[in-house]
Amino acid sequence: MVNKYISLLVFAASLLISNTILAQEIDKMTTTSIYQMKSKYHSFGSFFVITAEGGGTLALSDFATPGISYIGRAGFELFFPSTSFATLGIRVLGSYGELTGSHDVSRFAGAGTSARTITKFKTQFSSIEGGLVIAFGKDLIIPYIAGGAYYIFKYSPADDLNNALYSPVDREGFLSYMGEFGIRFFMTNTLSFNIAAKYNDGKVDDLDGFISNKNDNFVSAVAGFSIHLFHDRRVR
Repeated sequence: MVNKYISLLVFAASLLISNTILAQEIDKMTTTSIYQMKSKYHSFGSFFVITAEGGGTLALSDFATPGISYIGRAGFELFFPSTSFATLGIRVLGSYGELTGSHDVSRFAGAGTSARTITKFKTQFSSIEGGLVIAFGKDLIIPYIAGGAYYIFKYSPADDLNNALYSPVDREGFLSYMGEFGIRFFMTNTLSFNIAAKYNDGKVDDLDGFISNKNDNFVSAVAGFSIHLFHDRRVR
């Protein structure tokens, strides 16, 4: 009987020691695997990004001399985990800005009772855009390209004294596409300074209030900051 208890105690002790050793080995393997997994991921992956930027616009319209005006935008991006040199993300941004330009010869712009002869125009607009982003690299400087669709849901052509060229003031919105190139400079793991240039296809001919059977487009350049959250896989 005593031998039976001794055998049970020995078996229990052996089982406990074996489990302890096995747990330690599993812990080592898990730690190594997590480290290796993390080290394989692109440094920009698993990011939720909140961005606020501002800058200027340049209208490509029927007015020969494009003016420089303003634009501000804000929104968010989500980047997916990646083990390659590039990381794919999605973005949604809202913008508010103005387009302006001038012409040496007066142009008859607008329609109805609001139409008039002008040499300068100003058009304020609001838009929202969505699309894909591809970020490149794993260091402190991350270039990226972006493309997608944007919807201008409100734009209001006016002369340089802000007299509306149409009645009602706001024109019907439209859907079009855009392309962007930018660079992010990481100041910390969570904060980056950004610069970007974007081309917007206009799809309409009256962004400047003048109809010429040629669509008006515009470009913009912005700078600002992004906050990068949930970057537990970030490794530099």
